[in-house]
Amino acid sequence: MYIHEAYRSYHNDKKLDEFQKTMNTLKNKLGPSEPNRPRVGVGVLICRDGKVLLGKRLAAHGKGTWSPPGGKMEFGESPLDCAKREILEETNLHLTHMRIGPYTNDVFVSDNLHYITLCVIAEATGEPKAMEPEKCAEWKWFAWNELPSPLFLPLENLKKQGFDPFESL
Repeated sequence: MYIHEAYRSYHNDKKLDEFQKTMNTLKNKLGPSEPNRPRVGVGVLICRDGKVLLGKRLAAHGKGTWSPPGGKMEFGESPLDCAKREILEETNLHLTHMRIGPYTNDVFVSDNLHYITLCVIAEATGEPKAMEPEKCAEWKWFAWNELPSPLFLPLENLKKQGFDPFESL
């Protein structure tokens, strides 16, 4: 109820009604779940020679999509520490020149999952290896304007924002 009261204090009743309808529609699509709260993920755009590293997902939500390496942020971990850990676990690469990028709001309706995905932009030393072959079939380099499809939802949402990791280098 607090969210609705706060929202009402800043917006008129019509917008509140629209907000409540949208939230109810989303809850109906997601179905019952406990807890049904957003989680925090970290996606790492590793840039090299005008390309980004993507892997073909084999497990969990987003199976069959192309995704940057990354994963769930652990309790007490910073986004940059999460990025270093996940990249080493998944690709055996060591990150350099890391910086925080934008975030995406990603609702995987069919999987009943909601993630806030923090983007980290980095460079890396070494060549990527599929360290978790049960989760990722392969790692490949792609030009930002020539990404494969289908894309993992956070990457798709990042592209919709108009973000380009090479514009801010």
